[in-house]
Amino acid sequence: RVEGEYFVLHRKDMEIEAKVDGFSKKKGKGTLYVTTARLVFVNKNHAKDSFKSFDMPMLNIYDEKFEQPIFGANYLSIKVKPLHNLLPGDSKVKLWFMSGGC
Repeated sequence: RVEGEYFVLHRKDMEIEAKVDGFSKKKGKGTLYVTTARLVFVNKNHAKDSFKSFDMPMLNIYDEKFEQPIFGANYLSIKVKPLHNLLPGDSKVKLWFMSGGC
């Protein structure tokens, strides 16, 4: 937890697709938590899947686009710089709002 970080909201029925440079694409279904400092996606199958969660600090998010396709769910497309260079490169992330709420 970041000092001064506060929980803002959460959205269930989210889907994620995350592609980190140098790694395979990861997909999951679960819950998105929004705080004053970051977005955190938690996979609902975290006990079974190798893809457990994905933490996206707000300060590292750039090139954000909110898409509203004619067919399909609304989604947020973002790029995320790695925190403390823990990953080899930037991440490309898409977050789908499967039950509305955006």
